[in-house]
Amino acid sequence: MGFGMTSREVREIAFEFCKENGVPNHFDNENKLPGEDWFSGFRRRHPHITSRKPTGLSLPKANAMNRAAIKRYFQRLNSALKFTCAYRDASSVYNCDESDEFPTRYRVQKRGVLKTIVPCSSASGHYIPPFVVFKGIRLLDKRNTGFSHGTFLTVTTSGYMDKEIFLMWMKHFQKHRPNNEEPALLVLDGHGSHCKSSKTLEYA
Repeated sequence: MGFGMTSREVREIAFEFCKENGVPNHFDNENKLPGEDWFSGFRRRHPHITSRKPTGLSLPKANAMNRAAIKRYFQRLNSALKFTCAYRDASSVYNCDESDEFPTRYRVQKRGVLKTIVPCSSASGHYIPPFVVFKGIRLLDKRNTGFSHGTFLTVTTSGYMDKEIFLMWMKHFQKHRPNNEEPALLVLDGHGSHCKSSKTLEYA
């Protein structure tokens, strides 16, 4: 909600959905995509969906943090709080984001081996143990030293978050939050790895 997809991203998530749910199809298994003709048919079946060309953010828009925009934001936040019932307990409202800025206790290796850490805490002050992404192909044992208890370490070739790694983070988040049988509200940005994976959406 609020973050549009390109036609290719729609096709990618359709392929993922059909694969995960055993839906028969004639999609391109090599490229893991439905064809453009499938997308055209999808548009015809859902005429309320429109295609728009993104435009650069203008200075007036960047300065448009006005009363009406802020009111709309809090109306949507209030709806999400009510939907999840998270308004009853501050420990059920979380915020997370990736960061390339690390506390001084974490030593950044030569050539930037340590790339991303995901801080996450609740409105009540409960912190989820750190989730750290190294740049590399395999995780070396010596990297496990110096981190607090519960820290999850993993690697990607780029050192940045992707859809598979974010699903791992979601499971890490669920494992470590108290009262994890109850719904929670997680506030985060619209990066593709967060909201454009069928597996992550299903898990959430």
